[in-house]
Order: sequence, then C-alpha cells, then structure tokens
Amino acid sequence: MTAVHDVLVIGAGVVGLSVARELAQRGARVHVVDGSPDGGSGSRAAAGVAIPSLRLLADPVMHAFVAAARTRFDEDVRTFEKTTPGIRRGKGVLRPVRTEEEREQLVLTTAARPEELGEWTDAAALADLEPVFARSSFLGAFRTTAGHMVDTALYVDALGSAARAAGATVSLGEQVLGIEEAPGEVRVTTSRGSLRADRVVVAAGAWSGSLPGLPPLPVHPMRGQMIEVRDAEVRIDHVISGRTYLCPWRAGSLCTGATEEMAGFADHVTTAGTVFLLSRLVRDFPLLADARPVRAWAGLRSASGDGRLVLGRYPATNRVYVCSAHAGQGILTGHHSGWALAHLLDTGEPAAPEAFSPDRFDPVRAG
Repeated sequence: MTAVHDVLVIGAGVVGLSVARELAQRGARVHVVDGSPDGGSGSRAAAGVAIPSLRLLADPVMHAFVAAARTRFDEDVRTFEKTTPGIRRGKGVLRPVRTEEEREQLVLTTAARPEELGEWTDAAALADLEPVFARSSFLGAFRTTAGHMVDTALYVDALGSAARAAGATVSLGEQVLGIEEAPGEVRVTTSRGSLRADRVVVAAGAWSGSLPGLPPLPVHPMRGQMIEVRDAEVRIDHVISGRTYLCPWRAGSLCTGATEEMAGFADHVTTAGTVFLLSRLVRDFPLLADARPVRAWAGLRSASGDGRLVLGRYPATNRVYVCSAHAGQGILTGHHSGWALAHLLDTGEPAAPEAFSPDRFDPVRAG
C-alpha cells in the first residue's frame, strides 16, 4: 500500500502530535506513524512534572525558549481541562533545602530570575502546608505557584484527538524500517507497507538519531526511573522538587523520581535505581517509611551532548526534519517546539533559536 502525504511525522508523542496538529490546522495533509501500540512511549512514561529546571538558568537560550514554551503549554492544558478532567495536578512547586548554605546557593543561582524560586517558607509553615514534611530535617523551602503536574497519558491522548480533529491521520503500531530520499519526495518503508511524502519529520524521541536510512545524529537516550508509592494517611498538593522529586500521582498515590542514566536503550528498572529513589524518599520524608511501593517503571528521554534541543533540517538531507533532545523538559516544551518546527515547514522562517539547529552536528553546513 502506497500513500502520498505533504508531511509524514515519525513519532506520536507530545512533539510529533503537536507538529501534526499545527500543520493539519494550516491545511497540510499529515500522516503520523509510531511503532508502539499506544503511541508516544517516551511521553507516556514521563511523570509529567511540568516545571522548568533551575539548571536552565545557566543557558539563557534554553531558558528563554522554555519560558515561552510554558505559556503555550499552560494554554494547551487549560483548553484540554474543559473536556479532560484530571489532566492537571498540583498547586505549585516547593524546593526544600537542608542548610543555610543550600539556601544561599539557590538564591545566588536564581539572582537574575528570583521569580523562578518564589518565596521562602520556614520549616514550621512548611509542615503545615504539606504534612509530608513532618519529622523531616529540611530548613524550609522556596514556594512558587508557577508549576504543576500533567497526566501524560491523558495529555498524549488529548493531543492525538486534537491532531485527528484537525485532519491528521495517526497510525499506531507501525514501525519504520527504512527512510530514503528520492527526487521530489521521501519514501518511508514501514511494517505495513510503503509511504511517500513531500517531507518527513522525525519526532521519535530517544530514537530520533538512529532511524534506518538516515545518517546517525548525536541524540542519545537518557533513562529515568520512577516509583509510585501509596500511603493512606499521606497526600500532597505540590510538586516537591530537588535532586529527585515527589509529586501527586493518580488516585491519591505519590510518585518519586527520576534517575538520569546513560544506559543506552535499556528501559528497564534496576535494583540500583530503585534503592537510590527509595532511600532518598525515606531520608527526606520519614513519614513515608511505611508507604507501600505500588509500581516502578522507566522511560527514555532524548538528549544531546550540549543539553540543547535539536530542531530543524536533519543533517545531510534535503526533505527530512527533526525535533528532539528535550531531555527532562519534553512535556513542558514539546508543544512549543512542535509549533516551531511546523512554522518552519509552513513558512520557511525559523521560529526557534539558531543554536538548536541540527547543522551544528554537520561539519559541512556548520563550516
């Protein structure tokens, strides 16, 4: 079976579906393929902590992009909330510290953007705000209302419905076996046949740099492990963010995560990862020492060596584009980066920083 499309999108996660929706709304004939039965395995595995990492303050280019992405993401979630109850969880962010030195370091880190940190809450007020801090050794925490959780399964499903409503077609469980550029088109061989498109968008997350038929791209997987725990007596309303996080989960459970591991494409939970997360959980929140682990899982983020997105024309190709390397900010920035790539394809005008260009990995174009 052979089909002709304006744009073929590889990947039905947050990025791919955002590209598809935007292009379909602009009148393009868009088809999305994804090898997993549900689509968007990387996006669905994410916990959905939608807050900018303070580490981004060291990179003004990334920070500005994420700030713009937050606005677009919040608008998206507000729209979906009207028809998808439960898609958003949490009432802000708490960043606890143990010592005065840690507190001063956070203040110094955010000196140019103090609003990112929020207001100081001492230990007594913190325990009143979130009882899970009872018996903890934290000095206090910085609190901001700018941040929440999104249910990633509901969000991906909502984006898929929106893309289809705009006119895109989505084929799940269809694996890409080969990609070949030909005069005037791109031919993609899948597990179900052959597809032809004027242009192709690679939005395959951690797999974006290793699709058959395309030259390798330095986008690598970064494994993150997470654990759901349940305690009938403990609930939280905020995302508690630090080296690891604790956040409200489905049906009153809690979720702690996430590791950052260069483990290739191994997406399984490990003993070391489980011990690391649970030991930190008990150390930070003694009240949860008797909590029952419910589920542990792992997901693969996409990352680049310089920590920046890879967004633009795929190196050494003419009709293939890529949007990947979102690292731990994929849920928050997926919609905005998808919009930026769709705008580039539609108008020819870039809408993302030049620093994100894949050409930085192509010696010919970079030079």
